[in-house]
Amino acid sequence: MSFFTQHRVRQETAFDRKARAIMRSVVMPTTALVVSFVVFILCGWGFLVVFAGWPRPWAATPFVLSAFFAPALAFVSLRELWRVGWDTRMFFAALLSVSGFAFWCATIYFVIHGKAA
Repeated sequence: MSFFTQHRVRQETAFDRKARAIMRSVVMPTTALVVSFVVFILCGWGFLVVFAGWPRPWAATPFVLSAFFAPALAFVSLRELWRVGWDTRMFFAALLSVSGFAFWCATIYFVIHGKAA
C-alpha cells in the first residue's frame, strides 16, 4: 500500500546538466596536490614561528589563511579520495592537508599553553 500514489517526476534541465558536469570535475587531483602543498607550507610556517618563539606578526596572515583552508582542504581531499577511489595524487593531497591541519592544531595548542621557546 502506497501513501503517495502520485509521484512528481522532476525533469532535468540544461542548468542541472551543466551543474552536474561542473561538480564532477571541481577537485582535480593535481590542483588539490598543489594547493595542499601550499597549505602545508603555510601551516608549517605558523607552527615554526610559534614553536621557535619568533615575532608572531610574521605568521599572522598565514595563520588566518590556514585556519580556513587546512580543514576545508582536508575534508575535500578525503571526500574525493573516498568517492573516486585510489589516486596517488589525491592520497598525497589528503596526507599533506591533514598534516597541515595537525600543524595548525599544534600551533593553537602552543599558543594557548605558552609552550613556545
